[in-house]
Amino acid sequence: MRDTTETPPAAGPKPVHQAKEDRAPRRPAPASWLHHPESHPLDYRLAPPPRRAHRARGGLGLRFYGWKAPRTGAWLEIRIPVGGEVHRFRARVRKIVPRGGRCRIDVWIGGPEDAFRARMAEQLCRIDLYRQRLSNRRGTSVGDDDAARAWIENFAAAFPALC
Repeated sequence: MRDTTETPPAAGPKPVHQAKEDRAPRRPAPASWLHHPESHPLDYRLAPPPRRAHRARGGLGLRFYGWKAPRTGAWLEIRIPVGGEVHRFRARVRKIVPRGGRCRIDVWIGGPEDAFRARMAEQLCRIDLYRQRLSNRRGTSVGDDDAARAWIENFAAAFPALC
């Protein structure tokens, strides 16, 4: 009697080329990046490339809206005034999406020190928004320290970490 069941192919070496879907992404998907709140100012300008390349690890993605579209791959110096200071860091433009007269700008902040500064500035923006919301809800002014404590207790654990 003849066996009609199919036999699985012999296990051999894996192909050298992998399909795009099988490759591990080098960076998080843009949907998981930080979105800068439009209610807080952000300034950016073109910057020269760094003297040494940033490592692929230890970075952070940031998405914001602007009026002038830099080219993809350009380096920017980004400034965010919040908490009584101006936080400065460098980032590389990953993607530009036109939106009416403005554009959405996705940048990758690859240097660990820059990524830390950017994450801190974004946390301060969120704390300030939370302070405003608490003040409006309570009908009285909420202090920066009280708002920071409450935000950290309620939201810090869910805030995106550095990659």
